[in-house]
Amino acid sequence: MKTPWKAAATLAAALLLVLPGGVAARAASTPYTKTPVAGSLRSYPVSAVYVAGVSSGGYLATQLQVAYSARIRGAAIFAAGPYYCAQNNVSQALYGCGDNLYPTQVATLESYTRTWASYGWVDGTGNLAGQPVYVYHGGNDSTVKKSVTDDLVRYYQDFGASVRYDSGSAAGHSWVTPYGTVGCTATASPYLADCGTDPPSSASCSARLPRRTPARWAAP
Repeated sequence: MKTPWKAAATLAAALLLVLPGGVAARAASTPYTKTPVAGSLRSYPVSAVYVAGVSSGGYLATQLQVAYSARIRGAAIFAAGPYYCAQNNVSQALYGCGDNLYPTQVATLESYTRTWASYGWVDGTGNLAGQPVYVYHGGNDSTVKKSVTDDLVRYYQDFGASVRYDSGSAAGHSWVTPYGTVGCTATASPYLADCGTDPPSSASCSARLPRRTPARWAAP
């Protein structure tokens, strides 16, 4: 039987997978990415489950990792903030987890996490210790302020995760990939930006995360 917060995380994951489905027909005629380079796909020895996401998908990836930290062994988070940032409050979600006009209250979020872990609502926080986490924030991202992502890094570090923080890029609010169709500094659909680098590849090398192409996600 799922505990309340694990059930909520699972439901949120299902909704994010379902909601973007309305754009499937348009996707057939719209180039979301550049034409992939021809070649064979090599195999990867994946021995554990990892999560990755950008924007709202980045928040969801963190929710899943914390709730199921005994099974999810690492994460790559782009342009997002700490676990339970919104605290069931729309104003906090808008002004604390994006613009950061309100504080994210990291200490409070960590306290909630420990309490829920003690209830068994989420997996034990000790599982996060040593887990590889790659965090990315672009310098032209005005949707989620850097201070919010800084707090995500602090949250993970306070639980002992092995964090690599990449914040030196000029990227906008996007997933950065050499297959992106928008300019590096832009924040525009399909939110796949070409900055001349491949951060997911770097993450897989430095943090033992498998290189993956992100699933389609809803625009922020």
